[in-house]
Amino acid sequence: MAKQLVVYTRPTPCRDVTRTRQDLISQRLDFREIDIEADPAAAQRLEAWTGYQSVPTVIVAEVGSDEPIHPPAALTPNQSPRNADRGSMISEPSTENLMVFLEHNGLVKVDLFRMGSFLRG
Repeated sequence: MAKQLVVYTRPTPCRDVTRTRQDLISQRLDFREIDIEADPAAAQRLEAWTGYQSVPTVIVAEVGSDEPIHPPAALTPNQSPRNADRGSMISEPSTENLMVFLEHNGLVKVDLFRMGSFLRG
C-alpha cells in the first residue's frame, strides 16, 4: 500500500501552515494540499477528526485518498489536537513533532536522540 502525505490548509496567511510546508519541502517529501475553504466536505472531515478546522493538519493516506490510512487515535476529553501525534494524523505540529510523526510513519529518518530534549517535556 503506497503512502501519500495530505495537508489540510487554508489560503489565509498562517505561520504554522508556512512552517509545515517548509519542513516537508526541506525533507524533499511530496505532499498534496487540500484547501478547506474551497472544499466544504474537506472542512467537515477536518472538524469531525479534530473538533476544529485545525490547519495545518497532516495525514498519511493511501495514494489518491483524502482520508487517513488508519483511523487516528482518539483525543481525550478537552484535549487540543494541536501537536498531538494521532498515528496517521497530526494537527498544527511543531517542526520537532512533525519530524517524529514522519519518522513513526516511515517517511523520514531522523536522529531522535538529538531531538530528545523536547520528548522528555
